[in-house]
Amino acid sequence: MEQQNIDSLRQRHGALVEEHPKLRIRERAQRLGVTEAELVAAGCGVASRQLGGTAQALFRDLGTLGSVMALSRNDHAVHERHGQYQSIEANGPVGIVLGPDIDLRMFFGGWKHFYAVTENGRDSIQFFDKAGEAVHKIYRTDQTDATAWSAYIDRHAAQETAPVRVEGFDRIDEADAPADGEALRAHWCALKDTHDFFAMLRQFKVSRLGALRAVGPDLAQPVDKRAVETVLEHSAATGLS
Repeated sequence: MEQQNIDSLRQRHGALVEEHPKLRIRERAQRLGVTEAELVAAGCGVASRQLGGTAQALFRDLGTLGSVMALSRNDHAVHERHGQYQSIEANGPVGIVLGPDIDLRMFFGGWKHFYAVTENGRDSIQFFDKAGEAVHKIYRTDQTDATAWSAYIDRHAAQETAPVRVEGFDRIDEADAPADGEALRAHWCALKDTHDFFAMLRQFKVSRLGALRAVGPDLAQPVDKRAVETVLEHSAATGLS
């Protein structure tokens, strides 16, 4: 984003915040027709410092921070976990974190922009994909090692800042039904690890919903749209985890 556009964005952002002070940054980006990464890079409502290197390198070093809050969200849900990043493997396109409190699978293919951010007194490390969408955030808490946090930011700060140039993702060609439903079912029944499910979809070039519809009611069947909310509410009420 050019400086003239950045200045204009800051002005529009300031006017929006004045009119709607309670909007979250994700909502402000949507209102302004830009991405969250562009707002962060432009310093709209935040102080930001660009981080360099790869997402994998940044993740491999997260274990030094001590206890933090990990956050992932989309338009429908927010997932927060408090704890430490432990047993980190992040060398290729897929990474994992296998701690008792924070358990993650990361698909790094589209991750591109990384920032240390301070907003309303809260410090965070934020990861964005090439489309400018926030894919993961890590917040400093009272239990975080403050010295280690500062050292992490200094260690990974970008030597030269680069502008956020939003890129789209290539469309994935998936069918709504598999070419061979019986073969898909047989493969499904032979799965030994739930993490192999995505590879199966790619192999059969079928969408997730297409696969669910094709394998038979003993493996997958539709439920009421409110079922997930009901399950979560019941789990919260009964302490089920």
